[in-house]
Amino acid sequence: MLVGMFILIWSSTGHNGLANWWNSDAKLAVAFTVVAFVIAAFFLFEQIALYSWRGADDSDDSEN
Repeated sequence: MLVGMFILIWSSTGHNGLANWWNSDAKLAVAFTVVAFVIAAFFLFEQIALYSWRGADDSDDSEN
C-alpha cells in the first residue's frame, strides 16, 4: 500500500523530461518521501531499542 502511494504521488509530478518539473506536486512528493523515511527510521530505531534493552527483569517481583 505504501509503495502504491509512492508511485501515485511521484507519477503526479510530471517529471518525464520537462525542464520545469519543480511544481507544487513535486514539492508534495518530496515532503511525503522525507516524512515517510523519517517515520520509518524512527519506527526501526524504536523496535531495535525495544528488543535490545538490557535492564533488570523485574517481572517476578511482587509488591508485598
